Amino acid sequence: MNPDNNNSLSNTKDKFIIIFILASAMLFIKLIFSYNVYGTNDISYWVSFSDIIQKFGTFKIYSLVPIYNHSPLISWILKLLKLVELNSGLKFPFLLRLLPIFADYAVIFVIWKLLCEYKIKNKVLITVICIINPINFLVSGFHGNVDPLFVFFVLLAVYFIENNNLVVAGLIYGLRMCIK
Repeated sequence: MNPDNNNSLSNTKDKFIIIFILASAMLFIKLIFSYNVYGTNDISYWVSFSDIIQKFGTFKIYSLVPIYNHSPLISWILKLLKLVELNSGLKFPFLLRLLPIFADYAVIFVIWKLLCEYKIKNKVLITVICIINPINFLVSGFHGNVDPLFVFFVLLAVYFIENNNLVVAGLIYGLRMCIK
């Protein structure tokens, strides 16, 4: 066994551990922040949408609210989040942001995996920039929309395309279409 390969493998594992710790710390910070803020006016719309869906159903909202232009999957997610809110004591704005926050977290590992496969030299720096990106922090931790889910599914589909698993890539991309 070549000692250089072993050292390189260990070095990659060490770098991954650093990425994992930093990403997990950012996840924790986002969760704490998100729990303690309301968010933008988009949150008010989501709350209103979820109330209407809870009262009239996931398909009736389309005829009741002309500005509602989200997929049935989002309607079902809103209905589920409303049920969790009613049974858990957690506030809807926080629950809504959980999916985007965890999508941002998962994206970091997809990015890391893609950078490793392409043997990018500055993969740690690139990944750290993605982790501490203030725009991601505000979009998933404060704003209140589902765009990070969309991005996660796009990148995950790219990962599976790059690994010649086109069926899974297609299914994941199709799921992305149900988000936005």
